[in-house]
Parts: sequence; C-alpha cells; structure tokens
Amino acid sequence: MLEPIFELISSGDFDEATRQLDARLADDDAEPVLAYQGEFLRGFIFHRQKQYSQAREHFTRATELHPDYHPPHHFGAFADYYLGDLSRARAGFERHLELRPGEADDHFGIGLCDLDEGDLDGAEQHFEQAVVLHREAAARGADRRREIGSSLARLGDVHEQRGDLETARRAYEQALQSWPPHHEAWSKLHRVLVRLGETDLAAIALEQHGQWLAHARREGGE
Repeated sequence: MLEPIFELISSGDFDEATRQLDARLADDDAEPVLAYQGEFLRGFIFHRQKQYSQAREHFTRATELHPDYHPPHHFGAFADYYLGDLSRARAGFERHLELRPGEADDHFGIGLCDLDEGDLDGAEQHFEQAVVLHREAAARGADRRREIGSSLARLGDVHEQRGDLETARRAYEQALQSWPPHHEAWSKLHRVLVRLGETDLAAIALEQHGQWLAHARREGGE
C-alpha cells in the first residue's frame, strides 16, 4: 500500500518517505509499486519541499507512463504555476478536471492563472466556483475552512484590482472568518482598510497579520 508513504510526505518526513519508497522499489518480494506511482511520489517529495523544477520532472514522467493517472496532473499544474509557466499550468488543471470533475482546487488554480494574466472576470468565476465546491465538501463533513478562506481571499484580490474596495473588504473579512491564520489576508485587509480611511481597524488588521505571520514561521508554514 502506498498510503503510508504519502502520509509521511504530507507530514514532512521526507527522508523516511524516500527510504521507504526506495525500499519498496528495490524489494522484489513486496507488493510492486508501479513505475508511474513511484515517479509521482518522488515528485511529491520535491513538491512538498518547494523544489518545483525537480518535482515537475517526475510528475511529467508519471503522466507519460500513465496519462490517465490524475494526481501528477494536479500537482504538476501547481508546480508549473509556481515556476511561472501559466499556459502549462492551465493545461494541467484543465486536464485534471477532465479526469476528476468538480475538483475545487483546479478551479482555484485556473483562477490564479486568470488573475496573473489580468482576466478578472475569469478569475472571479473560478474562485467563486472553488468556494461553492469547497462548501459542498464541507457540508459532507470535510474540513475545508482553509481552502474556503484562500478562495475568498483571492476573490478579494479580484475586487481590489477592480477598485471595488468595499467588496474586497467583505471578501477578506469572510476569508478570515473561515480561516483566521491566513496572515496574507490580514495584510491585504489592512491595505484596503488604509485606503478606505479606517485607520483604527487597519491597525488591528496589521497587528493580526504580524501575530499570525510569526505563528506561521514558528510552525514552519510560511
């Protein structure tokens, strides 16, 4: 079973994950790990360490070995986005949506591409769809507070770029109601409040930003 290795990677124990993956690939008596799954897991190890170029190499090999194996399309798209390859990232998100319709994070990813390319209408549509899908998952019992907060914060970015500061403010406030540790959203809310002349509230937002940023650094999650 591959789940224990995936969990090790998700928890940040990359050395042990690599050791177990190497052992599984080398052990002829163990349940075989298919080549494309091994490539994906190696890519995921790099991805979690923000080594996106190396991650993309393994994700690409995984999709070449098994074009319909969906995880490397998704994570590869985010690697492409972080590397600044928006067209390739968009294609990866769209391919993953073909394989896994209704994946909220793919809409979020496409929204990021739209936002970076200046397509505010497209970005708004995809971020809103991400919020809807995450809320549907939450209604089924999944914990999507962080994802909802991230999507709402990006909607705030859309409204701020349009110059609609009151709507941006509401979006950032809703994002923080969903996920208070979102220190970037606190910073953005501070910026909007300053522009709106709400100096007292802006000071509170700035203080919250500093506190949650320090927390993220202590936890290694910045």
